[in-house]
Amino acid sequence: MQATKANGEASRPRGSFNALIDRMYVFSSASMASFVAHMPASDPPCDECRRRRSGNPCICREVDKVGKAAPYVLAEVKESKERLNDTKSKLDVVDLELWKKHTRKTEMTGEVVNECRKRLGDGGSEPEMVTHAWCKMYEMLSCCQLIPEYVASKGAVNTIHLCECPGAFIAATNHYLKQGQHGRLARIKWNWHAISLNPYCEANNLNAMIDDDAFYRETYHSWLKGADGTGNIISRENIEHLWDHTSRARPPATTLADLVTADGSVDSQWDANEQESITASLHFAELVTALGVLAPGGSFVIKLFTLFEHTTLSIVFCIAAFFEEVAIVKPSMSKYGNSETYAIGLRYKGIRSVFLRQLTRAVRVDGFLDTAIIPRSWIPQEFYDQYVAAARQFAQWQEQTIKNNLNIWNEGGVRQNEEQQLREAKRKFAYMWMQKFNIMPISPSDRIAYWAQGKRLTGAQPNTTREKPRQKVQGLQQDRMDHKLAYDDLQIARKKKYERQSNGASMGEFFTLDYHPSSSSSSIGKRPRDGSSSSSQDTPDSNPDSSSHDSKRQKVDGVNGVSGGGDGPSYSAAARKMMAKMGHQEGQGLGVDGTGMADALDVQARQGRKGLGADLSFERPKWFSLLAMDDGTSDLFGSLRKDLNSQEYHNWWEQSKQMAPTSLQLSKFATDLEPLIRARHVAPLTLPPMSMADMLMKESSPPPNTPTVDTDFPLPPYGAADLACVLRELKTRKQQHTNASFSFWRSYLDLNPREGFPTVWLLKRHGATGRVLYRLHDVDEDTVLKRLNGYQGLGRVEVARRVHYSTSAYKALQKMVEDAGARQECDLVVMDACAMLSHWREVAHTELIERLLLIAPLVQALNALRSSGDLVIRLRSTVTRFTAGLLLVLSCGFAEVAIYRPPTLPHWTSERFVICRDYQTAGFTQMECLREAMFKEKLGATFIPETVPPHFYTKKPFIDWLMDANDTLMDQEAKDINAHGTSSATKHTADPSQPSPPATSPWRDVPEDKRRDDCNDFLTNDIRLDDWLHPSAPSVQPSPTPAARKPSRAKRPPEESPALPPTQKHELQAEFSDDEGDTPNKRRVERQDTNQLEEGQGGGEDGEGGEGDEDDKGGEQHDDGDFGVGIGVDDHGEEEEDMGVEPEEPQYDVEDQEDNYFDEGDDAKGSSAAGDADDLLAAT
Repeated sequence: MQATKANGEASRPRGSFNALIDRMYVFSSASMASFVAHMPASDPPCDECRRRRSGNPCICREVDKVGKAAPYVLAEVKESKERLNDTKSKLDVVDLELWKKHTRKTEMTGEVVNECRKRLGDGGSEPEMVTHAWCKMYEMLSCCQLIPEYVASKGAVNTIHLCECPGAFIAATNHYLKQGQHGRLARIKWNWHAISLNPYCEANNLNAMIDDDAFYRETYHSWLKGADGTGNIISRENIEHLWDHTSRARPPATTLADLVTADGSVDSQWDANEQESITASLHFAELVTALGVLAPGGSFVIKLFTLFEHTTLSIVFCIAAFFEEVAIVKPSMSKYGNSETYAIGLRYKGIRSVFLRQLTRAVRVDGFLDTAIIPRSWIPQEFYDQYVAAARQFAQWQEQTIKNNLNIWNEGGVRQNEEQQLREAKRKFAYMWMQKFNIMPISPSDRIAYWAQGKRLTGAQPNTTREKPRQKVQGLQQDRMDHKLAYDDLQIARKKKYERQSNGASMGEFFTLDYHPSSSSSSIGKRPRDGSSSSSQDTPDSNPDSSSHDSKRQKVDGVNGVSGGGDGPSYSAAARKMMAKMGHQEGQGLGVDGTGMADALDVQARQGRKGLGADLSFERPKWFSLLAMDDGTSDLFGSLRKDLNSQEYHNWWEQSKQMAPTSLQLSKFATDLEPLIRARHVAPLTLPPMSMADMLMKESSPPPNTPTVDTDFPLPPYGAADLACVLRELKTRKQQHTNASFSFWRSYLDLNPREGFPTVWLLKRHGATGRVLYRLHDVDEDTVLKRLNGYQGLGRVEVARRVHYSTSAYKALQKMVEDAGARQECDLVVMDACAMLSHWREVAHTELIERLLLIAPLVQALNALRSSGDLVIRLRSTVTRFTAGLLLVLSCGFAEVAIYRPPTLPHWTSERFVICRDYQTAGFTQMECLREAMFKEKLGATFIPETVPPHFYTKKPFIDWLMDANDTLMDQEAKDINAHGTSSATKHTADPSQPSPPATSPWRDVPEDKRRDDCNDFLTNDIRLDDWLHPSAPSVQPSPTPAARKPSRAKRPPEESPALPPTQKHELQAEFSDDEGDTPNKRRVERQDTNQLEEGQGGGEDGEGGEGDEDDKGGEQHDDGDFGVGIGVDDHGEEEEDMGVEPEEPQYDVEDQEDNYFDEGDDAKGSSAAGDADDLLAAT
């Protein structure tokens, strides 16, 4: 079997276009008239044109018609369009994946890429990023003189590449220039910039882009991202941003482009017949961008598709009007069965600013369904006739190729005996193609980015996180359309909900727990399926996309329901047709008598990279260590540490516009966010407790209107059990890898705690000394300090300070730590970056909006930690570049970093803990500068999307660890959320605008006391936290409280000195009253065999006990000299023997006590103290 050649001939190539490309149409110069000749001049001229007297006619009023003219139909190509679409429609019932396999066998160009990599790869000099796109660009460079002749005299060539990812056009241009340096391009300096949908930007739609980022990452600083960081040029703001950084920069001679390429497209597999209309907005934006950045005499290449619509006619006419030579070509490496063509314009003539300004205003996102770009009356008939001829010719070529492939398909496909002949023919074609375009090897040093992830960038693996191309929805045309419309429904519902929340109606925007949730579900942002409007807010006019979207929806609804609809069947169009042929009616049960199952099986898509049967539970932390890497991968640690030490990170942070949480659509650190986003948006408005973790959260949270630091809770405060699980894992890890004799942390800092102060509640019971910096605005510091010291346990809280992170610069944050006496003094820092108890529906709401709650406490945490200290961070999510970069920096500063969700924490909350073991004092300066950068612009919104460059956070060891952790956690979360509703939240079976009815909680009618007993039983028997939540003895010996500094000479009256009676068994009752005179809060502490007990009530620096070491300071004095209540107990003897520690004799320095407590001139006071000290020694 041989490949057939389509009938018909193109116009004869001429001028700058040679005959090496077979399928080409060149427009005659006579047809390429300017706009001015076909538009009426403004009469009278405007004041500006009259003032300039340039000699050009005034067109300022006439150009206002651009983008506003009435749409029109190209009647002359209507027949060709219908015939081609009829041929394409025959593929609607063919599985797309099978069809691709079939055409790969029949396509003669199939071996060109492999042969290029192999033949040009001798000696390790293979070209980079060799793909079909690379070959297409090289063809056009060789045949169309895209590099202007004047660059040889200029000595430099500037190129700009639009919609360029993954970077093949750039790599092909580089190879062409380097290979041509033996001729007219010798010693030419090449400068390039590019813009494309940012593969790392969370706001980009993964279904509308190519996220292959290997080349993008290695050349990151040469890519422009636009004002909003997306790289989307269908935005006037981003077009202006690109011009500001190129053509408007100074001097313009070095920034204007000699060549502009535009290779953009939009996924249109869901409606292949409308590909030209779907991509019209993108192609017009590419044209406008190029016209504003090209140098006079420059060249332009833009991808187009079929030539049937008025939008494409307008684009090609603009090229003809502003360039001296124009052609439409289809390179031989462009598959003949698709609609792809390229329009080429040579020798740019320039454009009047008034026209370019109006073209920019015409850029729009939703296509040109109701308007035309250029009025039909402006287009000369001679040019129009040639355009129609070109449209018919390329349509005929494509139609013939599809028919040939269909004939082979209908005959059973390529036969086995023909496959070998085809392979030989393809190899021969590849060899001839390389000879035809004279492609030769270049030096390895001439490559742009030689290495990526330790591999050469050959184009075979263009993605840093996937080894294979991303799998899109395939199947039939109907299946692809169902998926597209379901995804669009989800995004529209998210935006409507967020808009209502921004306007004050926050109902349904975050989850709450309730044993008796309302069964009524609110249709927040719901758009009726029939296109009608239930309220003025839901009319099509309120949404710019509604008209086109609803029209597509009506087309789908005509086929017995929608997979993405609310009540329709969840199986595909192919399955419906198959069932209908066998006599099945929808809604009827299976079997002869119709008594079988009536509903299709609910398919749950597996997320992540784990196989079936793999245990997805997250019972243990997932640890990651940069320090433990071998020499082959330690370059990540070394490079990041080098940039931190040299302070090169100041250039890392590119500011962009604030991104709304509803914009989140992708994450480089998770396989797929869509299932989780959909699950969260179809979940009930109020979640019923369905697990023990849910009930523990509900019962242990402070009741409404309860004082935020009240200690009278029947269960540990919310978060205490979670922290206990985390510290248990951390302690085990430290004993295994650092110090087998490690027992507990002696001092800690609690940053940004939530209500109930769970960290203090837990660690005080273990005898640790703590300091607290909190954000609770309704409780004063003295009240907090008194109540925290009223918690049960022998530990102390020495300082409680209220902080305001939103207004504090990093130096002020440092001072807070110093004032608290915690600078480099803490063994453990616990910070809560999600202290607000609102659990938002949006996956990364806190991560995008409240990131200051992460950065500000982190600066303080690294200030407070001593060497080998540990850090525990509570987070909502870890899916953005900002958080991933911080995790990477932390992994440079700690021996190990782990992500962990304890079994006491409900999965649906999306919360998790980041555990950092053994601080190595690195990365602190970077945190300081990042904090300062976030406040650089005081008057405007400053949004820093990433904290380290992509070539750091996409390194394989790190990104694999983070992806694995996120995929596991998100899989748990989606399943947990689905369990709280009565309907499943799979991709196509749930309406995101209609929350699911809640399920029934198994504890709905259980008495409150029984629920709390179940929680205690869960903590004690299932999680085994009894020794952590209720220790029988402190984990560390209580620290003494020597003087942090010499007190002032003004001392308290002698009668306030504490009495220290000796005792062998003592029961202490401490009473505290708040400032409002509430009922005292009483706590009892019983200790056996107590050798000494000192009670200091306010201002004292007494309380020495334990081992009596002056350097072992259990706390420091407040600025106001008030500790509140401090308890120091010496527990030597029996308890230390139980721990295997030989008891030591307590030592007391009476003279030192006298010097600390008493004024030298106060004899009465001194003698009294001496007597108390004698009594103390006698007692011991």
